[in-house]
Amino acid sequence: MGGCLSVCYSVEGSGTTEIWVMKEYEVQSSWTKLIVVPTSDFSPICTTKDGGIFGSDMRSLEKYSDKGELLEHRAYGVQEELFYCLNLQCAWYRESLMSLPTVIPNTSEDDHQQLIRKIRV
Repeated sequence: MGGCLSVCYSVEGSGTTEIWVMKEYEVQSSWTKLIVVPTSDFSPICTTKDGGIFGSDMRSLEKYSDKGELLEHRAYGVQEELFYCLNLQCAWYRESLMSLPTVIPNTSEDDHQQLIRKIRV
């Protein structure tokens, strides 16, 4: 997001998705919460020129402001109640030969793998 390393994850039990960015690469203290989206299934696709975020909640395409306010909602399918694309997910990445440093110190490999399953990048 905006050229920064970012992480998107659903906050269990809250019905929200948080998007965090690492403002300064390899500086763990530079992680900053960018936006909280009021849906637990949101997957960002890209940022907009005005600082908003465009993404999908697996049933529709949505655009949020930089403050988490829903600006646009486009449902796809014949009728939203009867048909929707389940588990449509998009990912944006930049190819690199560099490996990412661990940002979770003092965790076992099993703990790390469980966390990775919960986090959608």
